[in-house]
Amino acid sequence: MCDRAVAAIEAHVRAVMDGAARRPTVIAHGYDHVDRVRRWALRIAEGEGLARRDLVEATALLHDIGLAQMETRGGHAHTSAVLAQAYLDAHGWFSRNEVAAIVGAIRAHSDITPIPPIHGAPLAEGLRAVLREADILDALGAVGLMRACMSKGLRPAYDPRDVRGPTWGLSGDGFTALRGRAGVPSATVIDQVNLQIAIYDNLRSETARRFGQPLVATMRAFVEQLAAEVGE
Repeated sequence: MCDRAVAAIEAHVRAVMDGAARRPTVIAHGYDHVDRVRRWALRIAEGEGLARRDLVEATALLHDIGLAQMETRGGHAHTSAVLAQAYLDAHGWFSRNEVAAIVGAIRAHSDITPIPPIHGAPLAEGLRAVLREADILDALGAVGLMRACMSKGLRPAYDPRDVRGPTWGLSGDGFTALRGRAGVPSATVIDQVNLQIAIYDNLRSETARRFGQPLVATMRAFVEQLAAEVGE
């Protein structure tokens, strides 16, 4: 039953997301994104001892489904949770508590509060943490660079006066402080890349940080290589 449920959820999400492929809300957030998040989530769950692979997969696959019917990304975690609840309730694959854990993780996946530990956590808390960390990992590395270019493709690639950008090297806490004072610069693609590099600092589990470290190194090397090539 578990494998059948995951296969059905996968087919449903693929159809919904592919059907909305031209919507701006799913640029860099389409089915390929949720599938990669699913794979990252499984790797994190295995490393941190979260055993319910079926619940991990269902959570990851459904986490952005609301974007397929939205005009902007604001509030998409809530909309995705509502749609996931209705879909899962209609099929009865999981218990009420399991559905609540899945839906709660989806509703919380855009939170900016500290990510709780996964190892030894109750199911609902573990699912929330795994999803948030997997979502972060998909914003890093070569995939992260690709997604930054896709999502901010209408902006200039970089500022020729400051190729690395004003937030180059800023930590996650530094971005949080900057957001509170004056807002985060978002004029160029490189501004977005710098933000994605910084969210590595939000990862808490040893497993996710280990996976993320070389991905962040790839992104930093890209920015340095860009600066060298354009003559900064």
